[in-house]
Amino acid sequence: MLYYGSYAVLSCASLAIQCEVIVMTIKDFKFCKNIKKRNIILLLSILFFISSFFISNSDSKHIIWFLNFTISENGRVFVSLLICIILGWFYNTEYQFKNLTTKSVLFFNITYWVLNIMVSITFNYLTYHVYVLYLCRILIFLISTIFALLVLKAEVYLNKGELEIFYNRTTYKNILYVLYIGNIETLRKELQRIISGNVFIGNISIVWSICIKYIGTSILLSAFIEFADGIFYSNEIKEKVKIIPKGWVFFSIFFWVFIMLLLFLFPFFTQTFEKYCAYDDHFVDFSILPSKPLKEVQNFNILSYFYEFKNIRKRRKKKTKKIRVD
Repeated sequence: MLYYGSYAVLSCASLAIQCEVIVMTIKDFKFCKNIKKRNIILLLSILFFISSFFISNSDSKHIIWFLNFTISENGRVFVSLLICIILGWFYNTEYQFKNLTTKSVLFFNITYWVLNIMVSITFNYLTYHVYVLYLCRILIFLISTIFALLVLKAEVYLNKGELEIFYNRTTYKNILYVLYIGNIETLRKELQRIISGNVFIGNISIVWSICIKYIGTSILLSAFIEFADGIFYSNEIKEKVKIIPKGWVFFSIFFWVFIMLLLFLFPFFTQTFEKYCAYDDHFVDFSILPSKPLKEVQNFNILSYFYEFKNIRKRRKKKTKKIRVD
């Protein structure tokens, strides 16, 4: 009973947080400016109440399991993978283009990802030790580096002038630094400048950039391929599909098609979204935010959460002293 009771409380708490995020997101849209928050909550409550009737039957256990496997579990891995890709590979690529060349950076990125995806899919069907896959990824990393350096050298040879002077002055260490993690390092340095931190507490090292761009994406890519493969070849999934109504199967397919279309088409409509949905003050450049260096080390103290109760006791003691004096 303690286990199920705790699980129910935690589920309600997590759902409440997710619902609050949905309400705040809807409220921040321009077209919801004049709509009250309680009306949005009421509308969502009615929507969730009506939706609950679709799983209130004898097959509800199988439906929830099917949706959890096909959408929830894959969705969490997919979202985490997208975050790593966007932060590690798409964020501020202009910095790399400016300090190197566009072709060399694109050759490195495309070669790395094409070979990485091919190797990850191939190893998904093979019996192997985990270190073999990472050795292959290191080899892919070296091949991509060689391709990028050859393209850079060819561009320097063909386009002599300022590019040749820059190439002769810079070192291979600086070239590889910009090529590997130059874009995400700008984000790390800005975050390090903004947050409060020092060498011991709150410090973001270069390892963070490496983990986000390479280690995290590699692990999540393998996990997502394995989950996606399980949807098509799992015997348990095939049995559940025969039991549950076919509408839920089409719903899960439509969900993933919608997500993919949203990802690929949204970049073409960013200006429209910013114009009709988001406010201008919701977008802030990192350079505008002030620095907040930590002047002294402040260790975490869990008793600080009960500080108000401590004050109440002090007030009671003061009141009792006054009464005694009077």
